[in-house]
Amino acid sequence: MQFTFQGETQTCLSARLGLSLETESWDGKDYGKDLQVMVSLEVMVDEDSGEDGAAAPDAHWIMKPVPADFFHSEWTDQAPEFEAWFGNDAPELENNRIRLQGRDQSGKVLVSWEATCGGLPMRFEGAVEFSGLTMRVHDLADAPKFLAQISPTWANLKPLEEEVVDFGMAMPEDRRVWHSLSFTLD
Repeated sequence: MQFTFQGETQTCLSARLGLSLETESWDGKDYGKDLQVMVSLEVMVDEDSGEDGAAAPDAHWIMKPVPADFFHSEWTDQAPEFEAWFGNDAPELENNRIRLQGRDQSGKVLVSWEATCGGLPMRFEGAVEFSGLTMRVHDLADAPKFLAQISPTWANLKPLEEEVVDFGMAMPEDRRVWHSLSFTLD
C-alpha cells in the first residue's frame, strides 16, 4: 500500500474497508425503516497516524444505490453523506475519487483513492483488509429481511459472528438488547 502526498511516497502500515448496515435512525425512533449501508475506508500511514494533523486519511459515505458488485465500484464526493479527512484535526479532503478494483487471492480489496488536501494532490493505492459487513438487530429474524431489502444477493448471508449486547437498565426496554452480527461478502 502506497500513500503519496506533497511529492513523497511511503508504504502504509495498514488500511481497512468495512460496511455497516444501519438499522436504526440516529434518534432511535425508526428501527428497520430507511435502511442504509455505510462504507468506511481508513488508512494508517505511519506510526504518527492518529496524532493531530498527521496523515491518516479516512472516508465514509452511504452506499446508495448498492451496486451489483460492490468490489468493482467507484465513489466520489457526490455519494450521499460523503465525508473524507486527511487525519485527526486535519483538513477535509476534496475532489475524492475512490475506485474499488476487485479482490486479490487473500480477500483484500484493491483500492485506488485520489483526492486533494488544501489544493495539493493525495493518492493512496493498494490492497486493503476487508472487515466485512456488520449490523445490529433486536431480533435475529430481522437480519435476513433487512439484508434482502438492501440487496437480494445478500439475502442468504449467514453471520460469521454474533454477539449479544446489553446496554443496561438506563436504556429503554425496546432498545436495551441488540444482536451484533458480522458477515463476509464473496
